[in-house]
Amino acid sequence: MQSGDIEPNPGPATSYNGSITILHSNIRSLRNKLNFIKETFLDFNILAFTESHLDASVTTENILLEQFDTPYRKDRTNHGGGVIIYVSNDLLHTRKPELEIYCDESIWIEIKMRKETFLLGTFYSPRTSDATFF
Repeated sequence: MQSGDIEPNPGPATSYNGSITILHSNIRSLRNKLNFIKETFLDFNILAFTESHLDASVTTENILLEQFDTPYRKDRTNHGGGVIIYVSNDLLHTRKPELEIYCDESIWIEIKMRKETFLLGTFYSPRTSDATFF
């Protein structure tokens, strides 16, 4: 530290140069579009999808994406709703369930990059949430 060549909070080793890319899409059934996602969206660091149409019958192992950590998901039914977020395995991230109490179909995550920390929220059907939150 005294020599000045050590970063006190380096964060993960990434090639992001202080920026990341985020994609959000109303995917309308993730399980039917996994190949499309793999062919089209893997250049992004964070993928957030609404209307995932997932339920307990779809295991997380069946929807994993290479170069991404285990996704955060909140399912409803295979006929509608649901949210899911994939985060690159190069980023430090944690789920913030204490922020999800205002909207049943929401996921909040905290991302840490070097000296920056930010929150990312993904919502579906926010009209079911507490109006004062918005």
